[in-house]
Amino acid sequence: DILNSLLDPVGISDRARSFIIQSMPKLSEGRSVVPNFLEEGRLIHLVGGTNGSSDPEDAALRQAIHGLNDTQARSVLLGLLQWNSADQLGQRTPEDVVERLLQKIQGNDTEDKLRQGLELASDLASIKGSPEQALEAVKKTLASAGANQDALDRFAKVIDLMVGDSDAKGQIILDFGLVHGLAYYNGVIFEVSHPKWAGTLGGGGRYDTLSRALGGSEAVPALGFAYNLDALISIGAS
Repeated sequence: DILNSLLDPVGISDRARSFIIQSMPKLSEGRSVVPNFLEEGRLIHLVGGTNGSSDPEDAALRQAIHGLNDTQARSVLLGLLQWNSADQLGQRTPEDVVERLLQKIQGNDTEDKLRQGLELASDLASIKGSPEQALEAVKKTLASAGANQDALDRFAKVIDLMVGDSDAKGQIILDFGLVHGLAYYNGVIFEVSHPKWAGTLGGGGRYDTLSRALGGSEAVPALGFAYNLDALISIGAS
């Protein structure tokens, strides 16, 4: 939520946001790596500097999906495609056709916007430290970008509850460049470490949308984790 708040003023697409989120671990190295990701964005046709196709039919479709996010737009286009040309797709899947059509009629993200988004994300990903120091740094980053701070305020309340526990004092490090590879996480993620173990003991996070991904009709607030049993046994025996 904090990263999305930071990117909102930039005005980039959902596809560009996903690209940036997956790039967060490397972006934590600083803005010097941004040119590498810009080049990758060019290679996958994420940037192109266009404003969308000028074809009249494309303009009509663009009007039909105006105001929708990428997920909603894909749903509308898929319905139109299946209704109008289900037998004309050849070897391509409807989803492939919709993805190409969406890119064509919306136009790619401009390079300037992607660069700005990557730079802001890099600033955020570089923040790591004690709760007090890290939260203050994030606050300044959001303020400098003119971004809404509501998500940070909600997160700060959660952290306040955690550091209020005497056993947790001095044990919590906030790392805004931490990303888990599973796409269903939609909130806070965490890892647990111990000085007697080189890797992580476990980790998890918030995944409210997982129930829907598994076939449920609605999102359900959820949080889960996994742990390394061998590591726990090893630490307990040492």
